[in-house]
Amino acid sequence: MDRLAALPSRDAILGCLLGSAVGDSVGLACEGLSKRRQRRLFPETTLLVLGHGLRRLLPPY
Repeated sequence: MDRLAALPSRDAILGCLLGSAVGDSVGLACEGLSKRRQRRLFPETTLLVLGHGLRRLLPPY
């Protein structure tokens, strides 16, 4: 097997870095907050459903 074939492609590496950066930025606003405080500060949230895009979630009350 060729050693170069076993290495990840440039696109895979860039995708990994970009995905990590986006994930960190999305979760930053709620990092360290309790679930109760998150619901109080952000009553309307969205949920990323794989294959279906973003879905808006309404508060449970």
